[in-house]
Amino acid sequence: MAVDKTEPPIKVIITVAGLSLGILMTMRVFFVSYFNSAYDSRARENIDQALHGDSYIWTAARVRAEEERRLGRLQASMASVAQGQRAGAISPAASTDIAALSGWTLMPREVPRPPAPVAPPVVEPAPAPAPAPVAPAPVAPAAVAPLVAPHAPGAH
Repeated sequence: MAVDKTEPPIKVIITVAGLSLGILMTMRVFFVSYFNSAYDSRARENIDQALHGDSYIWTAARVRAEEERRLGRLQASMASVAQGQRAGAISPAASTDIAALSGWTLMPREVPRPPAPVAPPVVEPAPAPAPAPVAPAPVAPAAVAPLVAPHAPGAH
């Protein structure tokens, strides 16, 4: 049986491990610096937008002006409705929509039956008074046996 007694290539293993560590460290430095610069540039863009017209205060003022333009007549309209004057757009009018009627026509046409009439309560007449009790005929008394037990011999 053959036995291999050659030494492992230590120099090759150490060289590959060193190159791997060097590449990993270089990539980490590259990615960290890239993401830091991207974050900084995005933060600067946001700060510049806030300082040059896209700030919250400027946006709120712009929104308020646009709402005033759209809703400026709202107070006057509410006051006229409160006085009883209505514009044609909000005046009540009879509807010409027949969708509800067509829905009712699709319902089953079974006529509900009225409940059965309730019969008037039957009043039963009061029972007739029972005839007076008749006294039973006198019965002759039978011979009564003594209730005392017979005297046993030897009992005291």
